[in-house]
Amino acid sequence: MGFIGGVLVSNLVGLAWLSTLIFTIASIFIRTPIFLRRRLFAALALPVVFVAGGLIYDIALTPEEHAALETKQIAERRAKHEELVMKRANKRSASEALRLSKAVYTTDSTGSALIISSDITNIGQKTYKDIVLTCTVFAETGTKLGQLHKTLYKRIEPGQKITVRNLNIGYTDSDWQKVICDVLYAATDA
Repeated sequence: MGFIGGVLVSNLVGLAWLSTLIFTIASIFIRTPIFLRRRLFAALALPVVFVAGGLIYDIALTPEEHAALETKQIAERRAKHEELVMKRANKRSASEALRLSKAVYTTDSTGSALIISSDITNIGQKTYKDIVLTCTVFAETGTKLGQLHKTLYKRIEPGQKITVRNLNIGYTDSDWQKVICDVLYAATDA
């Protein structure tokens, strides 16, 4: 359609909208039935869409501007992708660098809350904080009963070992027979 066609369409639609506006205002002063007024008001909204569509043709980009915009969008997508890759790598590195050992699982006096005591060792090269533990609970038959998450708000340096005693992970089915806990995620300390 091109720039000239876009301007022409924009002006024609603008004139149609203006005439509808004039009829709508006139219908307020002339005793017009309410249902007709509502239809005129609704008719005002439709040309607004066409005017906006026509204005898109009025704002045409030059090839240089289009190339610059495309380059900027590609750079933004790459930055988001790299950020996502870093988050995934951090999740993977935290779960590989932080090890649980000597884990003992018990329940509270009611038998419904899972209590864990364990050592967490950082065998990686980074300092981690806000360690998210995940525990999967299984029945005697091997059926997965649920998964519990608990954030441990502590900092652990490379080569350091911290001991967690009587940490309440959360409420679970009292029929559990087996528990597997691991580090799900930890934030790197900047």
